[in-house]
Amino acid sequence: MTTFFLNRLATEPHALAFAGQSTPWPVALADQTTDPSLDEALRGHIAAANRLLTPVAADLLTATGRPVDLFGFTPNPAR
Repeated sequence: MTTFFLNRLATEPHALAFAGQSTPWPVALADQTTDPSLDEALRGHIAAANRLLTPVAADLLTATGRPVDLFGFTPNPAR
C-alpha cells in the first residue's frame, strides 16, 4: 500500500530541513503555505522551534545579526 507523503506527515514524527542558498526552499515553503491548515501547522512548528532555541537565541543573533523569519524570504522560482 502506498501512502501519500503529506498524509504521512500528519501521523509520523518528522522534521523539515531547508538549507543552503542554492536550494529553492523559499519556493517549496511558499507552495506549502498556500494551504491554510498546513500554513498554521508550519508556523506552529517554527514557534515551537523558537521556544526550544530560546536559551541560545543570543548566540544565534551573533551569526545572523537579526532574528530569522523563514516566512519572510521572497520565493524566487528561477532555476
